[in-house]
Amino acid sequence: MKLKSFLVFQLLLLAVVAFAQARSPDVILVKDLSHQDHQTYQRMPFMVPQGVERLTFETFYSGKEQKTVVDFGLIDAKGNIVGWSGGNKKNWTLSSVDATPSYSPTTIVPGEWSVLLGIPNIREGVASRVEVKVYFSKALDQLEPIEKAEQTAHKWYRGDLHMHTAHSDGTCTNASHTAEVPCPVFRIAEKAMAEKLDFISITDHNTISQANSIRELQPYFSTLLMIPSRELTSFYGHANLLGYFGSFDFRAVDRSKAWGDEVRKLKSNYFLSINHPNFPSGEQCMGCGWTFGQSVIESGQIKGVEVANGDDVGSAFSGIDFWLRQLDLGYRLTAVAGSDNHHVDQPEKSHGYLGRPINVVYSKALTAQDLTDALIAGHVYIDFAHQLDNKPKREVTLKAKVQEKEYMMGDSVHTGQAEGPVQIQLTLKHAQGYWVRLHKSQNLSIGSEFGLVSDDSFDQKFNFLPPVGKSWLYLELVDSNGKLSLMTNPIYFDKD
Repeated sequence: MKLKSFLVFQLLLLAVVAFAQARSPDVILVKDLSHQDHQTYQRMPFMVPQGVERLTFETFYSGKEQKTVVDFGLIDAKGNIVGWSGGNKKNWTLSSVDATPSYSPTTIVPGEWSVLLGIPNIREGVASRVEVKVYFSKALDQLEPIEKAEQTAHKWYRGDLHMHTAHSDGTCTNASHTAEVPCPVFRIAEKAMAEKLDFISITDHNTISQANSIRELQPYFSTLLMIPSRELTSFYGHANLLGYFGSFDFRAVDRSKAWGDEVRKLKSNYFLSINHPNFPSGEQCMGCGWTFGQSVIESGQIKGVEVANGDDVGSAFSGIDFWLRQLDLGYRLTAVAGSDNHHVDQPEKSHGYLGRPINVVYSKALTAQDLTDALIAGHVYIDFAHQLDNKPKREVTLKAKVQEKEYMMGDSVHTGQAEGPVQIQLTLKHAQGYWVRLHKSQNLSIGSEFGLVSDDSFDQKFNFLPPVGKSWLYLELVDSNGKLSLMTNPIYFDKD
């Protein structure tokens, strides 16, 4: 490999180091080499305990300035060589579902493993010390160098939460334009980059196998976070699961439980959102509509609802009415949307075009876990309109203020009887030509129409006293035909 390419590749792998440096290694292996080891293979054995699901390695050796070369590989507990990166990588990771290129996804079984060394060159009289730091992760989503966190600002990120690739039923036209074929993940990444998205959640049906493709592609698509996710597809409804990519049994056959038994096993934060709840079920769309019992939502396993699937807003298939019924029942589920793209080459004005609708998420950083946490918190608004590249994206702020404390969309405001009014602030940018209104719970007696946005900036403030009990409100933008163009998640109010 040329020196320049080598250096670029090492920079792309710094994400691995960033995660590793956040904690101390579980094992440090050290081996001293001399000319006696020239053109030999050596092992550095170590024991892997029970319960480990991911191994991550960080390597170093001295003597490079004297032309010493040490290559690296890995032998599992069964004696199989499961990867050989040579001198190409200083750091790598592997688990049962994904691995750094040069290594194969491998189930981490307890026992004696070995880092395999190849020493193609070490001069006479030269000594070299090899050091390997090994990190054990008890869960697949720990030490995730699959993520790129180039953007670490706490800000709004734009992305699509629902799409399919060759790892389920996503298709595209092949390179010779002669046939429809299962679509490789890189085509979806290219399209997302062209649409200037910050993140995509690839939700293939009942599988996380795309994680290994993402492991290879993520360094190349360095400004686009690709989240390995899955659409749990059952006979009684579909739901997207984000924030976890270990084994998960999707076979929900009890209408009263859905995936509750599996959800209770999850150790990390997750976001499970109902997909297209008002779709038909049956031969026309098998298991697409949500027909599980209300007890599934009552159990707390559901965190959100896909209120829009592609461009179905305003149709009988939209999930907004289903979501509003849950709000009225007291369940504070995050409203999200997804293109449900199955064909990355489809025309822009067709249903399911990738990147429409857009979820705009206020996240601490561009990482899978931070985005998952923000989705759970409801720090999301949905932009349904396709905006041209030469126009700035619409920006929305919905805040509540109580005695100098501020709350944003998704937050719950708790007030007592003695506290004064709540101040609501609406701020819009680049939303000219749209009408502003509030959607609110029936027990809120406040105005809801705020008129047409005529300037590049729009600001509105008002005060009100929440009623005793639970209430909520959220912002909507509608076009001149009355069609919903943007919606936020609610701010919730609880008054004693």
